[in-house]
Amino acid sequence: MSHLKWLLFIVFTGLFCSACQALNSTPETLKATQLKLVQETATPIQAIHPSHKNAGAVMISTQGTIQLLNLEGGFFGIVTDKGQNLLPMNLSKEYQQIDAVVKVEGVLLKDVITIQQWGIPFKINKIEIISVGKVDNHLR
Repeated sequence: MSHLKWLLFIVFTGLFCSACQALNSTPETLKATQLKLVQETATPIQAIHPSHKNAGAVMISTQGTIQLLNLEGGFFGIVTDKGQNLLPMNLSKEYQQIDAVVKVEGVLLKDVITIQQWGIPFKINKIEIISVGKVDNHLR
């Protein structure tokens, strides 16, 4: 084989192996990786108030875009500006606006299992709309 053919063989073999590794990732592995990414900018609640009933949970403040995901019957998620996926457990109807940009503060819920298998479960404590999105009346 020529050098070019060997180079292409090596590149495609590497890509194939990477794709296989990604396919073998479990939802738990993917969620753990994403949780680690979110925690890099998070503040542990015990640092804010040690007697809080959720001590050990992680509080974050971030900005993101509300997305409607057509998986598992459809649900709203928040994709942060850093590309992290948050699954809001208590997003009220007034904020269920497709492509709305929001600033949110809340708590990551580590021990919650959802049927969506998307994003990190997140309890919103405070939300503010920065840019209004679209409302789909078929969802209400």
